Amino acid sequence: MAVSNYKTIGEVLKAFQVTFTEAIFISEILFNIPDCFREDLELMMRDGDRFTRNMTPFTIYELDKLFTAANFVFQQSELQLNNLVAA
Repeated sequence: MAVSNYKTIGEVLKAFQVTFTEAIFISEILFNIPDCFREDLELMMRDGDRFTRNMTPFTIYELDKLFTAANFVFQQSELQLNNLVAA
């Protein structure tokens, strides 16, 4: 039976035996961000409004978390690539 024939999500979950697992899949890996990058970013965010009409506020306080997550993704990609090359 098509999913659209069910009236509730519960019916769909029961019929298709869908399970849900919650976990933290991305962990933080330390990544040092050079001060010159931070300074350039601050300058662009401060002076960049002269060249655009987008006045959405932006803070760099979460920059460390962003880069640790990106670093994790890059390291996992590198591991997978190395495994494929080695195979």
